[in-house]
Amino acid sequence: MNIEHLNLELPSWALPPSLSLVEEYEREFDLNLPADYRGFLAAHGGALVNATCPFMEPTPLGDLTPVDQFYGFMQPGRSDDVRQATRMIDGAPDVVAVASDLMGGMLWMKCTGDDTGCIYFHDPQQRWTWPDEQFRRTFQLAPSIERYLELRAAGSLPKKRRGYENVYLVARSFSDLIEKLVQVEDVD
Repeated sequence: MNIEHLNLELPSWALPPSLSLVEEYEREFDLNLPADYRGFLAAHGGALVNATCPFMEPTPLGDLTPVDQFYGFMQPGRSDDVRQATRMIDGAPDVVAVASDLMGGMLWMKCTGDDTGCIYFHDPQQRWTWPDEQFRRTFQLAPSIERYLELRAAGSLPKKRRGYENVYLVARSFSDLIEKLVQVEDVD
């Protein structure tokens, strides 16, 4: 897993990541994290990043999702703590918190079932429920969102499993996510 292209930065408020903290997290939630994510969390958990990742399916969010921080080990009560963020997820520990964007969106990792290790973006605004008019009132629509609305109107969106209506596939594994992330260049 090559992470050098991401320019990760551990914020001053993060606890230094370690394997012992990861093992404690796994025990607390009765988890066996995939090895690639486990290693990353032990070495880089909590890191800030300025990147995007393409979705693997049509979404009402566009083609890309921003990723601004990986969850890690923080002082108690911080929302960017992986333990706190995972507790907030309906469905944990089958699903755990991996990363977030500045708008409240989260990347989740599935930890059970036939999609174990897959990374999904959870849309906190539940845009899959919005009528077309709400999209048009709220945004200047990107072509990919127009395409999503066309597919939805035609009944041609890929079928989603029950419980997956509000999540969108980003990667098949944590390593896949890391390889797909593209660093966003700062604009001055």
